[in-house]
Amino acid sequence: MFLKKSGFYKRNIAILAAACSILSGCAADKSGKSKPDTPITDTPTAKDAATPEDSYIPKETVTLNLYSDLSSFQGIQQGWFAEVMEDKFNVRLNIIMADNDTTDNRYKGAYDLIISGSCQSEAFQEAMNQGYFLDWNDYDTGKYAPYISKNLTSSYISYPADTSEHIYGLYTGTSLPSDHTDPIYSWELRYDYYEELGKPEIATLEDWVTVLAQMKENHPVNDAGEEVYGISYHNEWDDGMLFGVQDFVCAYYGYEAGGLGFYDWENRKYYGTLAMETDGSYGPYLRMLKLSNELYRKGLLNPDSETQDYNNAITKLVADGRVLASFAAYSGSSINEKLYPVIPTEAKLLAYELGHISNRGISIDSETKYPELCMAILDYFYSPEGMMTMQYGPKGECWDYDADGLTFLTDFGSTCLFERSTPRGPLYFADGMPMFNISPYNLMSKNPETGEPYAFQYWTNAPAEPAGNSSTASAAPLNDELKRSWCEWSASASVEQYMNTLEPHYIAPNVSIIHFSKTELSGQYEAVSDIIISQSWKAIKASDDETFNQIVQEMTAAAIQAGYNECVTYEETHYQSLQK
Repeated sequence: MFLKKSGFYKRNIAILAAACSILSGCAADKSGKSKPDTPITDTPTAKDAATPEDSYIPKETVTLNLYSDLSSFQGIQQGWFAEVMEDKFNVRLNIIMADNDTTDNRYKGAYDLIISGSCQSEAFQEAMNQGYFLDWNDYDTGKYAPYISKNLTSSYISYPADTSEHIYGLYTGTSLPSDHTDPIYSWELRYDYYEELGKPEIATLEDWVTVLAQMKENHPVNDAGEEVYGISYHNEWDDGMLFGVQDFVCAYYGYEAGGLGFYDWENRKYYGTLAMETDGSYGPYLRMLKLSNELYRKGLLNPDSETQDYNNAITKLVADGRVLASFAAYSGSSINEKLYPVIPTEAKLLAYELGHISNRGISIDSETKYPELCMAILDYFYSPEGMMTMQYGPKGECWDYDADGLTFLTDFGSTCLFERSTPRGPLYFADGMPMFNISPYNLMSKNPETGEPYAFQYWTNAPAEPAGNSSTASAAPLNDELKRSWCEWSASASVEQYMNTLEPHYIAPNVSIIHFSKTELSGQYEAVSDIIISQSWKAIKASDDETFNQIVQEMTAAAIQAGYNECVTYEETHYQSLQK
């Protein structure tokens, strides 16, 4: 659901992955089956005796077994992260990957920490019911996991979920309660053409249309002599309504789309696609359908939209310089470097809570000899320093905070970010990455010490990506005149930073939208959807207002006869139930 709502418009954030090597050996677990590992004899160190505040830290180095569904690495954690763990906790991590041949529950073993790839899986639920996971409520979390207990109670894996009577770990890829996505729609324009017009104010939809018309008048064709359009739709993803019209509603009103209508989270009001206002004017969908017709009649909407798939209608047209605007995020990409956000001031920007997007989690084995130590380690993982270290390397060596309290990468850290095979001691930097393959936080979650996301692309001090490295849309220092001009206009160092600093009009909860395929109304929904989609395309191509209004009347009558009212009542009830 979350990906459908926002993923299409979010820029790709490179998840920093490590190259893995495979180590093997054997040891027995508590179920009697053999487990590969390397020797785990504990070795003494010269560490001083633990203070009362960290009495859980062992005086001699101990090895903790960390099972991970998600790891392809087996053996003792090596390199720089091993050094961090030994320095802070006097432990080594013996990583154990999944044994796909076992018939036992995968979480039953001689483990200390357990990473699950699915907290909703049958195996996880069975392990929870069988008591394989430590119940955090039996311990003083404020003492052993103070950061987690203060900031991340909403990320607990708890049972029952509504009472948190038992806490069996934390979700990974999570966020702090205040974290949210960037505004979903970026309203990108051909900024070079916008500059030619003197960068006029765009407050309303009418202003936006006027600017597109002026741009096309000045640039009717691209460099290849092909006609240029203001915007293009496509025929993919139409479900319940036209996706292109849906974009306009969501981008301008700040509503959420689902099924056959929209929900205004701020005012707790539902609008069906065919809704009318109390004064008899068109509701959100029909208003934007009428706008689409106006764009079509002005030559600003690609007339082939109905027969175009996404790659042809959007990606190729953008790449060829044949569209002047897009709701999708292309700026900073190699597809077209001339589109930049220019958002109408009246547009209401919607964002979503981040929450715990993934279903992955990390728990503590109920039979570990070191429950307090394991809790303290997880508290470090979920601290700002722990998250930054797991993503970018040791603090001080690879990253730090500047005089303004903002994150920056050292020269060595920047080199390692873009080239994981950089030597570091006897190994490569990649060999020292955490090999259990989880990220405590969603990279879009904000580091509370800086107010900027953990994703480096959004930092004020974002590192410059080396030329020729196209793994991510970089927030590197901008070096051509158009980019510099837009950055000056927006008072931002990058598109990513600009979008992240915009204050959303409303932050919607990350909850499930309606899926009619799973309801008794699936037949009616399909019939109504077909009517609205086919008739909407006809309405867009209407030659005048009278024809447009007639098509809307016919569409409404046919949809109601097919079950429209029943479907929208069902959906409105669904959204209202989410308020409880």
